[in-house]
Amino acid sequence: MIRKAPKYSEQIEEIKKTLLRLTKEMEHIHAQQTDLEHALNEYPVLAELKTKIKPYEDLWKLRNQYDAKCMNEWINSPLGKLDPEVVQQEFTQMLQKAGILANTFGNMPNITRPRAVAQALVKLLMKFKESVPIIQAKLTLSLSSFLKDGGW
Repeated sequence: MIRKAPKYSEQIEEIKKTLLRLTKEMEHIHAQQTDLEHALNEYPVLAELKTKIKPYEDLWKLRNQYDAKCMNEWINSPLGKLDPEVVQQEFTQMLQKAGILANTFGNMPNITRPRAVAQALVKLLMKFKESVPIIQAKLTLSLSSFLKDGGW
């Protein structure tokens, strides 16, 4: 399931496009109803769908961010390219978001797979947390060496 994160992200984007199209259609209908001085129809399901899809969107975005940042950018960046404080801040935000998502899906009794992905993501991030000080040290040493050599 985790390997399908890009596919799920694409599906979420398609759903969001559909919701946007439906929202525009609703606004057009409201404009016509206003012109006709007719009571506006309400579409509560549309607002509900937008709210319900948000945690899924956040989950797959975070999963993709984990791959992009933790497994690629932070590990493979050349020395001096990244700011250690920014790495720490972004990592902390990712870990907090993963915890929130694990809690959100944990409160949805019939939603087992997204809950499992959120929990797995928390575990992956906790394991990666051990590497953050090493990455920061590497970046800090690189930055201090750059400054010491008069690279600025």
